[in-house]
Amino acid sequence: MAGTRGPVPARTRTRSWSCTRAHTHTHTWTWIRIRSFFLRRSPWRTPFPRWDQAYAVLRIPRIGLTAPVAEGTGKGGVLDRGYVGHYTRTAQAGQAGNFALAGHRNTHGEPFRRIDRLRRGDRITVETRDAVYTYTVDQSLARTAPSDSGVIAPVPRSDITTSAGYGEPGYYLTLTTCTPEFSSRYRLVVWGSSPPCAPGSRPASIPGRGDHRV
Repeated sequence: MAGTRGPVPARTRTRSWSCTRAHTHTHTWTWIRIRSFFLRRSPWRTPFPRWDQAYAVLRIPRIGLTAPVAEGTGKGGVLDRGYVGHYTRTAQAGQAGNFALAGHRNTHGEPFRRIDRLRRGDRITVETRDAVYTYTVDQSLARTAPSDSGVIAPVPRSDITTSAGYGEPGYYLTLTTCTPEFSSRYRLVVWGSSPPCAPGSRPASIPGRGDHRV
């Protein structure tokens, strides 16, 4: 998530652009491998994702983002490889609680470069081996401290700006990245939510076949 402090020389900007293009190509092949892995697995097996393993795909149409999601938020194994990282102590997609994600805003594929452009009502999907889960953006926090752990709590609410967040259990999605750009001084947070499943319903067992609202 960390950015580079201060002005960025033209040579660095060119290198970052080239790196971004290379990561986009890498992400395409990564998703092909992920889908092949999903289709080879038995539909009733749902193993817990291995650390740094890409196991889902995040899509945000508003900003044209398609990015693989990996377990963990370590820089070397996950974020610096251009993945979106899942905070390991938070819920998985489709579970009650808070499915919290982190991503670089600058360099290393910069998947969360434009999440500041998201608006209330924007659609976000998370595709796993079992289903496609849909969340709707409904809140954001333009700036908070890196130590503000409340934003990724099961019921997300800022510990600093207490008016930002939620007040009751639900099905939440949290996106976090550094702000301002090329700095890691603060964190930008975007939240989405989704209504729960109807009683007795289950996610679709065939990946990529329509959307499933959790």
